[in-house]
Amino acid sequence: MPGEQQQLFKVRDNRKDSRFFIDNELIDGYAKFVKPDGVAVYNALVRHSKNGKSFPGIEHLAYELGTSESTIKRAQKKLRFYNIIMVEMRLRTSQGRGSNMYYLIDRSEWKPVPDWSNQGKEYRSFKSIPVASKG
Repeated sequence: MPGEQQQLFKVRDNRKDSRFFIDNELIDGYAKFVKPDGVAVYNALVRHSKNGKSFPGIEHLAYELGTSESTIKRAQKKLRFYNIIMVEMRLRTSQGRGSNMYYLIDRSEWKPVPDWSNQGKEYRSFKSIPVASKG
């Protein structure tokens, strides 16, 4: 057809089950407090979740994210502090401790982060920094 170009690449199709989504607020407001490890752990938990529940083992998360188990535990501690996740220890009946059950808490119940809006430009989110318009 006139005026149409042949498509040379595939575009992302959000309708496939091989995708997951997180709240923008995690990046916009909480990432600077939970740090990259916290964001990575939260992403992994969301990826493994069904109906707001997730139960990958710490060893599995460490392997999947290419980090140590202690890093996973520190990240979980930060996520729990801000009430972003809740962790429940599960026990196996015959073999002792099982993997944790993680609950992904609704964003409306997350603990507020400190307001850095009165700080210097380097502490503000990208949304609050004016961008010059073209023209």
